[in-house]
Amino acid sequence: MKNMEFKGTQEEWDALIKKSKMKKKHTAVEWLMQEIDNKDMGEIPVWIYDLCDKSLEIEKEQKLEMYLKGIKKGKKSLFKKTKKTT
Repeated sequence: MKNMEFKGTQEEWDALIKKSKMKKKHTAVEWLMQEIDNKDMGEIPVWIYDLCDKSLEIEKEQKLEMYLKGIKKGKKSLFKKTKKTT
């Protein structure tokens, strides 16, 4: 993997660092799973947890696809590739 060199301003760098340190927000599926666990509905059928797990997998795939589309559209233009020095 090639090294990446940031070529934005200090303010842009600070914003990236701050964003990376922010608490993780729940996705809709994560929120739903938490709500199901918090409700006193007796025993939850296993198939509900299976559906939630599958939904999490789908969300992960969608996030990766959006990230890759963003790279193709030049959204990652704040970085430039540099040769690895060894």
